[in-house]
Amino acid sequence: MTGVGAFGYFDTSTRAYMLFSPREVARYEISAILVQPDCVWLGLDQFVEDTSKAPGGLVRWDRITHAVQRYPLEFVVHKIRVQGDSLRLETLGGYALFRGGVLRRFLADGRPIAQFPPASAHY
Repeated sequence: MTGVGAFGYFDTSTRAYMLFSPREVARYEISAILVQPDCVWLGLDQFVEDTSKAPGGLVRWDRITHAVQRYPLEFVVHKIRVQGDSLRLETLGGYALFRGGVLRRFLADGRPIAQFPPASAHY
């Protein structure tokens, strides 16, 4: 379950919701989520003045210690999935591969780029 500033799950044994709202997540909406055995990855965004979305970064939340690591991004993550030994962060017009704190960005056709949005080819 996700929402504004919180994420969690329904515990079937206690029949109660377990919600978490770490400081690094509290002011954002969760745009994407990937649950792994040791951690939860969250893509963050927030609505800005004209109702468009602004990126809030990527968060890794440790399921045992509840420690949070936030990675700033210049793009909104629409989907997170595992690709080989990396996380694939899908965004409008492309994707990024995240591994060991390093981000590599690509257009949808697989061409590498320096950042999103890519520099315009028009002058």
